Order: sequence, then C-alpha cells, then structure tokens
Amino acid sequence: MHETALVAHLLRRVVQEARAAGAARVTVVCLRVGEFAGVEPSLLEDAFQRQSPGTLAEGARLEIVAVLLEALCDLCGHRFRVEQFRFQCPACGGCRTRVVAGEELDLESLSVATEPEPSKVMMP
Repeated sequence: MHETALVAHLLRRVVQEARAAGAARVTVVCLRVGEFAGVEPSLLEDAFQRQSPGTLAEGARLEIVAVLLEALCDLCGHRFRVEQFRFQCPACGGCRTRVVAGEELDLESLSVATEPEPSKVMMP
C-alpha cells in the first residue's frame, strides 16, 4: 500500500512546515488529489490517522480536495473533462491531447495553532 509511504513523506513535510511557522500543533492538513494521481483518498485518510499520532499533526483533520481529470487538445486548444479514460477531443475528434489537471498530489495548506490563535500556512 503506497499510501502509507506517501503519508510518511507528507507528515515529514507537514512537521517541517509547522515548525518553520512556530506552530505548537497542526489542526488541518489540506491536500489536492487528482483522480489520476494513482492514490485512493480513503486509504490516504486511513494512513494519516494511523501515522499522525505522536507528531505535531496528531488529531489534525485531513481535508482532500478532489481534482478532476482534464485534457487539452493540441489540435484545436479545447480543454475538456476526461471521462471513462476517453482522451479523444470532443470538439474536433483529435487524439493529440495532453493531461492538464487531475494528476496532482499536492500539499495545499496547513492550519496550525501557535497557541492560542490558529493560523493558516499557504503552500507555494
């Protein structure tokens, strides 16, 4: 289950960012997860709940923002939602397309508590 390894890496980054912000604890971790990212959001959530105890993210809520799979046609420039893994352009019928959204697995933001006021740290 590679979600466990992904969460271990995520928690290292979360703790690093939280410490840099002077946080006492992390309250919310927000991830952008594309539907073509090769991960199962429910397994990410389970791994996060198992691995976060004992870290600054213990008790934090994991928010997952789903990113739909979209492609761009190189022939006509039409951007479209890819459904049922059909990458053919619905506007011109072209097959020269490339994925432009939906492969993401990004740490979007953290909400941290520096006691007593929570604050939000935005990721670049």
